[in-house]
Parts: sequence; structure tokens; C-alpha cells
Amino acid sequence: MNAGHLIRRLQHLQVQVLQTVADLGEPACRKQAHPQLSPAGWHLGHCVYTEARGLYVAVPGRPAPVRKIHELYDSNASSQEERGHRLPPLNQLIEWAGGMQQEHRRLIELISGDKQHRLLRRHYLLQLLIQHNAQHYETLCIIRAQLNKPLADTRPCGKPERHHYSPSAERSAALLPAGDYQIGATAEHAPYDNEHAAHRVNLEAIRIARRPVSNAEYLDFIGAGAYREADYWSSDGWEWRQRQRVDMPGYWSFSATAGWQQYTVEGVRSLNLRDAVSGLSHHEAVACANWAGARLPHEYEWEAARRSRLLEQCGRVWEWCSNTLHPYPGFAPYPYRGYSMPYFDARHYVLRGGSRYTCRELRRASFRNYCTPDTRHMFAGLRLVFPLH
Repeated sequence: MNAGHLIRRLQHLQVQVLQTVADLGEPACRKQAHPQLSPAGWHLGHCVYTEARGLYVAVPGRPAPVRKIHELYDSNASSQEERGHRLPPLNQLIEWAGGMQQEHRRLIELISGDKQHRLLRRHYLLQLLIQHNAQHYETLCIIRAQLNKPLADTRPCGKPERHHYSPSAERSAALLPAGDYQIGATAEHAPYDNEHAAHRVNLEAIRIARRPVSNAEYLDFIGAGAYREADYWSSDGWEWRQRQRVDMPGYWSFSATAGWQQYTVEGVRSLNLRDAVSGLSHHEAVACANWAGARLPHEYEWEAARRSRLLEQCGRVWEWCSNTLHPYPGFAPYPYRGYSMPYFDARHYVLRGGSRYTCRELRRASFRNYCTPDTRHMFAGLRLVFPLH
């Protein structure tokens, strides 16, 4: 892919990020919509800061504006709670960010033919900035959905009906044969070090659901009273559920008048029973799988099934996997030591696939997302693996 095409793609994503924040307006752009999320305005500034930092490293001697904005927009320099109060007025933020984005594209055009610096080879830096903006655009979509959350804390009414899980998903499961499968990125210039090195793994045969668990199927889980049955939950998951007192997905609400609803990027909508369930923590995904007599896939199984074209509806929701993020054989940190390594802590579980707000650059089979098991603001659901017999 040539530099001109990539620069245009970067521009498109820069504008998406900037326009999303501008459309939110004051004071929503500086509101912390969720305890685990920074305000929308900060994400715009952080994207600009990351571009400036990357270009400063790749072009020695260039005046570095990053020192002036480091304390606000570097993710390690300020707490999420204080970021909204420190943001400049929205009109100033938009004007500054737009000007910086334009300057960054101009500089990239000037240096795109330089292959001496390792960050410029095969357009690595340009692709990294594209994907970084893409990830923050999805985060901004999550923030928009969180801002649409109903103010009332609504709960299901009445005694839940007990019934068995519908076997439709199990009947439509696909067989992934036992065998040797390729895992990881094959392109050397793919930006994320945790996708490297590509290697082969030997997997046992599994039966994996062709599609993610739907809202209707998750209603069965709720209706069976599974949120109140400790046997379905891990010990950590049950402790978390009791502490958080959750009894429905993070993007759902219920009222006696409106029934089941979900709040989305576009606003509050009636629950679409056919859609993939979203807004689940890893704890909830494990409990749902246990209740269904199934389990979550290991990410190797998921990737092998994806490459074998066995999975349908990929990209509807992120799909929790059973394992935590870990380095592949031959892993080498890049572009700096702390890029992925801090998350190899046995606390961050892998998600695969992408949501409907995930940009195309991140939908590759090898891409690994990761979150702590209590995270439920992601557009995340699950896919089941059933016993062979």
C-alpha cells in the first residue's frame, strides 16, 4: 500500500476523532462517562500527542511540541479523574488539534520516502498512527454509548422463569479438526508487537459456535436465575458479581413500561433479540458459558477457526477468550520495551474479532485486544465452544 493512500486514510480517521469530540460539545466532551474511561476531549488530545511523539522520535532534530502537552495527554502523566477539568475550552481544543493533525500529515508526506529510520520502513509509523486513531475512535463510540445510559437504575421485575438453554447454537456449531494451525501476524510491518512472532500450534478438535451468543439467548441465562447461582461463576467472578450487584449486561436496562432496552451510540433502543449480546465482563462470559454446558475458546482456537472460515458474524462484538495476554514464542518488544509487556501480567484477558465500531485495520485475524476481567464497558460478548460428544 502506497504512502498517499495511507495518509488519506489517516486524515479520514483524524477527522472522525476530531468531529466526534466536536459533536459532543461542552460539557459532554470533558465528562468522565465511565470510571475506566477518560473524557472524550482527552482522547482527541492524546491522539495528537501520540502523533507528535512518534514523529519526533522518527525525525531527530525536529522541534518537539510534546513537552508542552505531555503532562495532560500522556496516559501515564495524569489520572483519568482529573483530565476533564484540565482540558482547554472545546473551541480551543478543536482548533489546536485540527492544526496539529494537518501539520503531522504534511510532515509525514515529507518523510514518507525515507527508509533509514526503522519506524519509517514499510510505513510502520504511518500504519501505527492509523490504527491508534482507529482504536480511540472506537473508544469515543463507547463514550457516546455510556453518555446515553439512562439515569434511573432499573432492574428486572418479578420472579425469573426457569428453563433450559436453547440448543440452537450448539446444533449449528462447526467442527474445527485437530491439527497444526498458524497463529499470529504474517506481515512483518503489522504495528503491534504482541501479534509477533507468527508460529504454529497443535490444537485438539473442538466444536465452536458459528455465531456469538445473542440477546435472546442471554435472556435465557438471566431468566434461569443464573446471576444468583454461584455454581456457574468462578470464585473471583462470584465475588465481583456480589460486590457490583450486576444482574444484566452493561448496556441493558429494564422498566415495567418499556421492557428490555439497550443504550447504544445512537441512543436508547428496544432490545434487538437477534443481535449479539454486548456489554459483558469476562466474569459474565464465563458464567454464561458454564450455564450453557460450554466454555470460552482459547484465542488460538478462535484464530484457527476464523482463518478456517468457520465463524459467522465476526465483528459484531468483541469476543472474550479463556486465556490472558501472553508473549508469543520469539516475542520482541517494539517500538519500545513497555509497549505490550506491562499487560503480560496474567490479569488481562484476550478479546478477538472486533465490534461494529472497530475500523477495518483492526479486524485482522491476528489482532489481540485485552482487558481486565471486570471490564464491561467494551462492546464485548462471547462465542461458545461445546463438548465434542
